[in-house]
Amino acid sequence: EISLGLVGSEMCIRDRLKHFIKNESDLQRYGIVCFAGETKILCPLTAEVEVINKALDQIEIGKLDDGTAIGDGLMHSVEVLSHSRALRRTIVLLTDGDQNAGKFDPHFSAKIARQKGIRIVSLGVGTNDEAMAPIRRKANGDYIYGLSNKNKIDNEILKTVTTKTSGDYFRVLEPSTFDINLKQVLKTRNKELPRTESPIDERLMELSLIHISEPTRPRLI
Repeated sequence: EISLGLVGSEMCIRDRLKHFIKNESDLQRYGIVCFAGETKILCPLTAEVEVINKALDQIEIGKLDDGTAIGDGLMHSVEVLSHSRALRRTIVLLTDGDQNAGKFDPHFSAKIARQKGIRIVSLGVGTNDEAMAPIRRKANGDYIYGLSNKNKIDNEILKTVTTKTSGDYFRVLEPSTFDINLKQVLKTRNKELPRTESPIDERLMELSLIHISEPTRPRLI
């Protein structure tokens, strides 16, 4: 997620992601989907660390319409991973808020992910209370801060979408603990995904992917 609520912590998170990918990238492919009130594919699946780092450097908080479209971010991530034949495919969802924008309900997106054999691991970096956060921008581009609960995290949604896909949910209380959480992600990613008991609804998945590829399809940036 690259909504305004992450202003101030994005540099620390970006650096730790680069470190994680550099040390764990052997035979692994990564992609980056950014979302706020809208969604864009920043980097398709690649094993090229330099390409991933360049894409991470292009992340700019506030570049997308403000909001938190978790369901859309998940659905577009499913679209990206659908082109991979890897035995284990995992979406790492990093968000600081709750669903307040977008086309897709997070529970529906998680159902499609599960039917595709894709696991979701969530990292929640929000708060359950009001906190100082950017509320608007000045004409010169600087942020104006104030108490806000816009980025109040919805623990239940994040727990549910991970449970639906046999994933895990971790809280990131401080950016400095991000490395620990990423190591936990590795343990979850390497687990075998249990077989789904419900039949795969291919038509449902087809309609969903057609829907996100209509006029609002994410563009490469």
